[in-house]
Amino acid sequence: LFIVLVRRALRHGVVTAEVRSSLGGERRLFPVGRPFVFYASAAALVLFAFLLFAVGASYQVARYRPEAAFIVSSSVLLTLLAVAALGVSWAVPLDVVIDRHGITFAGAARSWATVRGARRQGRVVVAECDGGDIDLGPAPPAVLDAITEAIERGREARGEAP
Repeated sequence: LFIVLVRRALRHGVVTAEVRSSLGGERRLFPVGRPFVFYASAAALVLFAFLLFAVGASYQVARYRPEAAFIVSSSVLLTLLAVAALGVSWAVPLDVVIDRHGITFAGAARSWATVRGARRQGRVVVAECDGGDIDLGPAPPAVLDAITEAIERGREARGEAP
């Protein structure tokens, strides 16, 4: 449920009068992210947090002095926890929205006037914009192709494509 709410909330950037006027038109949604990696990373995040807590609590209850085994095990668990958190942030399933106003992804909105182009780079599409480029993805190649095509069509429809 949380992911559904986050996806919906991040389909819009800052809502200005210009954006509000464009909301009535067609909005194309392109799902990106890696759901399996996201859920696996989220489960690993909970597991490693629990294990890190358990290691610390067991040393506290047993009144052991922290020695090399405790420091190494807690450092390894903390590193694994950080990797799992990185996996969650990298793979969260979101939507790329392309509409009359422009491109919106993860709450970052760029109007067509600022979009200079789009190119594929690995597992993402890089939307080249005046306000800073946006990496749209990761996604399967077919979705990346559809995003690139929609961006180029959006620019052409506004007479901004070369």
